[in-house]
Amino acid sequence: MGETPLAMPNTASRTGPDGADELARLQAQRERLLTMIADQTKLHKRLRLLVPALMIVLAVLVFFGLRSGELAAPTAILTLVIGVSLLLLLRRQIRMLGGQFFAAEPHADELLAECEASISRLRERRS
Repeated sequence: MGETPLAMPNTASRTGPDGADELARLQAQRERLLTMIADQTKLHKRLRLLVPALMIVLAVLVFFGLRSGELAAPTAILTLVIGVSLLLLLRRQIRMLGGQFFAAEPHADELLAECEASISRLRERRS
């Protein structure tokens, strides 16, 4: 995910006929914001699937360890209890950090709304 500079939409300096350059700049800014929001949404979905996937991997490893005789039953139970506890703690940490990370998303939504409002104003002025 690349860094996208977030600039506030500014309609004060319109160049070209009927603000065409400003309109093009605002449309490009809108596309960058839409891409950034889509990337954040994909990352959020992937992070939500991380812990259940790790729990499945842990369960499969313990199962095959028991079947092969390499892992005793009490050790397997202890491994599952500790492993699941740690994975649940990891899930909680991901939610907390994810909430902080995705707190920037409403800011991007606000910028997108301002950008689209500026585009609408420019189009109204042109017509």
